[in-house]
Amino acid sequence: MNDRAKFLKVTEEQQNRMDVVRSSFSKMYDVIDINCKNNRETLLGIERLEEAQYWLIKGISREEK
Repeated sequence: MNDRAKFLKVTEEQQNRMDVVRSSFSKMYDVIDINCKNNRETLLGIERLEEAQYWLIKGISREEK
């Protein structure tokens, strides 16, 4: 299988940091849900947050061990 498609096993320390990132983004999503109306701009902002979360977690998972 191509290395880019393989599952990457992460260390406990990496998993803990990934959980912190997910928790932090979850709080931000809650703030948006409570304070922002559902419109195009809000949806674009949420998409950018989802993308940022994806790249941060991917970055942690691909760090050299």
